[in-house]
Amino acid sequence: MKKITKGQVSLEYLLIITAFFAALSIIIPSSAFALEQFLSASDTILAKQIYSTMEEQNELFLFLGNNSKKEFEFVPAQKIILKTQGNNFEISSQQKTFSLTLRDNQISKEKEFTKKFKILLKKENEKIIIEFEEVSVT
Repeated sequence: MKKITKGQVSLEYLLIITAFFAALSIIIPSSAFALEQFLSASDTILAKQIYSTMEEQNELFLFLGNNSKKEFEFVPAQKIILKTQGNNFEISSQQKTFSLTLRDNQISKEKEFTKKFKILLKKENEKIIIEFEEVSVT
């Protein structure tokens, strides 16, 4: 029968701890990558939702009277970029861009949102106007 010395036990514990941290160092980066992909996909789904909503509302506002307004709030997981230029309205996530052609020209602007934001649609002088801004937390 072999006797286990204290030095040998300590060495075995060190090997077990080393193996644990080696496994952990493999798992954590792959988990972080999976989370990044999930959040990015979530923003792409949100961008598609914004596109569909704005497409529907753009058609609806053609029939509404002047001074009609509607506000929508959205919360991105990471980042959504909204851009108006001419009669184009673009909604972008990190993976995909959705482009909507509007009836009326818009003021050119581009804004990146990482927090809750709102899109305001309004009709003034028979012209549909899209505005967007970050929602302040109070």
